[in-house]
Amino acid sequence: MGPESIPHMLEKSVEGLALLGLSAALSEVYVEEVAAEVLHELLLHLKPPHELTPSLPSWSKIVKGCAGTLAKTKFGIMAEMFMSFHPSETSLFPTRKADEHDENHDKWRSRSHAKDIAKALLTLGEISCGKLQSVTIIGGGDSGFLAAVAEWLFDMKIVIVGNDGKKLYGNSAPGSTVQARFEFRDRMDESHCQYTEIEAFQYPTKTVHLRDVSDILYANDSNEEMKVSGRLPWSRCLSSAYGYAFQTLMDHKENFSRVLGCAGRIFRAVATAEQGISLRSRMYWTYYMDAGSGSGFVQNLMFWFPELRSIELMTQKAAACKLADARANYEAGLCNLATSCTCRYCDCPQAEQPRTGYCLVALAETILKAALILSNVTVDPNLYPTRLGFDRLYESHIDEKPHDKDTREEREKDLGPIVWVIEPGSEDPILHGIDHRMRLMMDGALGLFTFLREVNNSITCALASGGICAYWKVLGGLSMYDDHGFALGRIHIVPGRIESNGVAFDRVEDWYDNSSLEFSGELGQIFDLEMEFEDCALRMEQSFKTLRGHMGGLGVRNGIVAAVKVEPLEQHPTLKPFTIIETK
Repeated sequence: MGPESIPHMLEKSVEGLALLGLSAALSEVYVEEVAAEVLHELLLHLKPPHELTPSLPSWSKIVKGCAGTLAKTKFGIMAEMFMSFHPSETSLFPTRKADEHDENHDKWRSRSHAKDIAKALLTLGEISCGKLQSVTIIGGGDSGFLAAVAEWLFDMKIVIVGNDGKKLYGNSAPGSTVQARFEFRDRMDESHCQYTEIEAFQYPTKTVHLRDVSDILYANDSNEEMKVSGRLPWSRCLSSAYGYAFQTLMDHKENFSRVLGCAGRIFRAVATAEQGISLRSRMYWTYYMDAGSGSGFVQNLMFWFPELRSIELMTQKAAACKLADARANYEAGLCNLATSCTCRYCDCPQAEQPRTGYCLVALAETILKAALILSNVTVDPNLYPTRLGFDRLYESHIDEKPHDKDTREEREKDLGPIVWVIEPGSEDPILHGIDHRMRLMMDGALGLFTFLREVNNSITCALASGGICAYWKVLGGLSMYDDHGFALGRIHIVPGRIESNGVAFDRVEDWYDNSSLEFSGELGQIFDLEMEFEDCALRMEQSFKTLRGHMGGLGVRNGIVAAVKVEPLEQHPTLKPFTIIETK
């Protein structure tokens, strides 16, 4: 990688700047592998000599180096808005929510072939430099990404129309010249191709068809290459992610506000170990900050999700009740929401059938989980979450809940149904460990802003993925407090990367000299630790993708975290063990 970052190196030439823009734009919407494949196909269209053609792994490194460059811009929000205009592709996931006889079948977002995306990008480039007058691009939902490239990167006059020719968006005055016309294809309309070919002769000088590869790739539902997602503005992220289901929750404002407020009251009881809260529930709790419980939790909800402010007073009132009343009212609120829900999970819990849409109960619980995650996070003011992050949080939550009534009742006997928000779905004893619970906090935080599914490591204290870096705030200094309150246990999320001596790494891990050393003793006992800060030296060990660090010569029992300065992009590390470089 060298001491100079890829974005800084590319921006020195016009050609490099174009590559930087396309790479950064692709990484905002597609996973790294798909973005690299598109760039590879883009070059192959130009038929370069074989010896001058980078391999896919090389393109992947370029994409990785450019990722995050546009994260603080409005491009990701524009791309998601345009893709969401598709009338029939309303979900990011396939038929897990519906079977083939249901009206929601085939409403998941399609993903175009990399070769066709490359061809469309080349055509837009030809229009921008005057070689072509106009183009029509016909495809599924992700053709909205190309519309965002045309308007945001190339400053073109565009129009977006549906399968029936109805105008969905346009940025030019009526009657003015349109340079790029984007037409959404309905995958269920067999007559569509014939219609668009006839229409194409009347409008542009060139037509590009985007082939959908999702039918093949979705045979494996866990295929990450199928995920296509932009970013959501905080002001409407819940309605944009969950659509009609969220609006239904808001229509039931009395029950919904009761659920949110009573949950905050129960969180306070767990955090302060009130009488009646079991040791098991306290073992799982990690959100020990004002924004994680009580009225602070309600304020946290309203801060991150302004769409909820119309029910703020009702939610605050619910959060002020006694614990026994909160538990009863929380369960009653969920039961009332379940009676209005049309998903098969609520209609028939015993049925082993796919769901027909968002479950109102699970969606309310997902919003609670999102608020808990964000209660321990500081986010760059101009960084926005991805739609995929919210959809994936919902999917993972509802998959944790068992279908059979007996299992649910067994898990809910101590704390009630709120156990599904507080505790993980598995009974695995390893989930009790503090390292694993800290990993879940990192998973949840970074998962809302990237394509990352999980960290897969319980000792990660800094992680970079998709141009976004999440790190424990303690790495930025040993100050106990900052402008946002208690700082040591908070996760900070910024566009950026991790570097050591000019070399980029994916993560920083805690390095234990003796990993068998563990805190042991009776449950609930607090150990007195002697913290010695004199003559500390941070030792680092490099692997292919990871930096591992600890205080030299000290074991786990008296281990200390050293302060590491967070530097802006214009500066570079000298003799520091590692640096978190923020993208400006």
